Amino acid sequence: MVHLVPRGGRIEKLRVLDEPDDLEEIDPAYLARAPYTVWKQLLQGNLDPVEAVLRRRIAVKGDLQQLIERLRFKGIADRVFAELKTEYVDGQ
Repeated sequence: MVHLVPRGGRIEKLRVLDEPDDLEEIDPAYLARAPYTVWKQLLQGNLDPVEAVLRRRIAVKGDLQQLIERLRFKGIADRVFAELKTEYVDGQ
Protein backbone atom coordinates (compact mmCIF):
# COMPACT_ATOMS: atom_id res chain seq x y z
CA MET A 1 0.00 0.00 0.00
CA VAL A 2 1.11 3.51 -0.76
CA HIS A 3 -0.04 6.78 0.80
CA LEU A 4 0.70 9.99 -1.04
CA VAL A 5 -0.09 13.62 -0.39
CA PRO A 6 -0.59 15.76 -3.52
CA ARG A 7 -0.28 19.54 -3.36
CA GLY A 8 -0.25 22.04 -6.19
CA GLY A 9 -0.07 19.39 -8.90
CA ARG A 10 2.94 17.68 -7.29
CA ILE A 11 3.40 14.78 -4.91
CA GLU A 12 4.49 16.39 -1.66
CA LYS A 13 4.82 13.22 0.39
CA LEU A 14 4.92 9.50 -0.43
CA ARG A 15 4.98 6.64 2.05
CA VAL A 16 4.88 2.89 1.49
CA LEU A 17 2.78 1.25 4.20
CA ASP A 18 3.86 -2.12 5.50
CA GLU A 19 0.58 -3.07 7.17
CA PRO A 20 -3.09 -2.29 6.39
CA ASP A 21 -3.46 -1.11 10.01
CA ASP A 22 -1.09 1.78 9.21
CA LEU A 23 -4.02 3.43 7.39
CA GLU A 24 -5.77 4.07 10.69
CA GLU A 25 -3.13 6.59 11.78
CA ILE A 26 -3.29 8.41 8.42
CA ASP A 27 -7.07 8.60 7.81
CA PRO A 28 -6.73 9.24 4.04
CA ALA A 29 -9.20 11.39 2.09
CA TYR A 30 -9.51 8.60 -0.47
CA LEU A 31 -8.83 4.90 -0.41
CA ALA A 32 -8.52 3.00 -3.68
CA ARG A 33 -8.35 -0.79 -3.69
CA ALA A 34 -7.77 -3.04 -6.66
CA PRO A 35 -6.08 -6.32 -7.49
CA TYR A 36 -2.40 -6.30 -8.42
CA THR A 37 -3.23 -6.88 -12.10
CA VAL A 38 -5.31 -3.68 -12.24
CA TRP A 39 -2.54 -1.55 -10.66
CA LYS A 40 -0.04 -3.06 -13.08
CA GLN A 41 -2.24 -2.21 -16.08
CA LEU A 42 -2.61 1.36 -14.78
CA LEU A 43 1.14 1.81 -14.38
CA GLN A 44 1.80 0.37 -17.84
CA GLY A 45 -0.74 2.74 -19.38
CA ASN A 46 -2.96 -0.13 -20.56
CA LEU A 47 -5.97 0.88 -18.46
CA ASP A 48 -7.61 4.27 -18.03
CA PRO A 49 -8.15 5.04 -14.32
CA VAL A 50 -11.56 6.65 -14.91
CA GLU A 51 -12.72 3.62 -16.87
CA ALA A 52 -11.37 1.31 -14.15
CA VAL A 53 -13.39 3.14 -11.48
CA LEU A 54 -16.55 3.24 -13.61
CA ARG A 55 -16.27 -0.48 -14.34
CA ARG A 56 -15.66 -1.10 -10.63
CA ARG A 57 -12.23 -2.61 -11.19
CA ILE A 58 -11.02 -0.12 -8.58
CA ALA A 59 -13.04 0.37 -5.40
CA VAL A 60 -12.83 3.96 -4.20
CA LYS A 61 -13.82 5.13 -0.74
CA GLY A 62 -14.09 8.86 -0.01
CA ASP A 63 -15.71 11.98 -1.46
CA LEU A 64 -16.11 11.02 -5.11
CA GLN A 65 -17.35 14.49 -6.10
CA GLN A 66 -14.02 16.03 -5.10
CA LEU A 67 -12.20 13.23 -6.88
CA ILE A 68 -14.17 13.89 -10.07
CA GLU A 69 -13.31 17.59 -9.84
CA ARG A 70 -9.62 16.64 -9.76
CA LEU A 71 -9.83 14.72 -13.03
CA ARG A 72 -8.39 17.77 -14.78
CA PHE A 73 -5.04 16.74 -13.25
CA LYS A 74 -5.20 13.27 -14.81
CA GLY A 75 -2.56 14.23 -17.38
CA ILE A 76 -0.09 14.98 -14.59
CA ALA A 77 -0.61 11.52 -13.11
CA ASP A 78 -0.15 9.95 -16.54
CA ARG A 79 3.20 11.72 -16.95
CA VAL A 80 4.34 10.71 -13.46
CA PHE A 81 3.40 7.05 -14.05
CA ALA A 82 5.21 7.06 -17.40
CA GLU A 83 8.44 8.15 -15.67
CA LEU A 84 8.32 5.65 -12.81
CA LYS A 85 10.88 2.88 -12.88
CA THR A 86 8.77 -0.09 -11.89
CA GLU A 87 9.72 -3.66 -11.10
CA TYR A 88 6.79 -6.07 -10.98
CA VAL A 89 6.64 -8.98 -8.56
CA ASP A 90 5.66 -11.32 -11.37
CA GLY A 91 8.82 -10.40 -13.28
CA GLN A 92 6.96 -9.17 -16.36
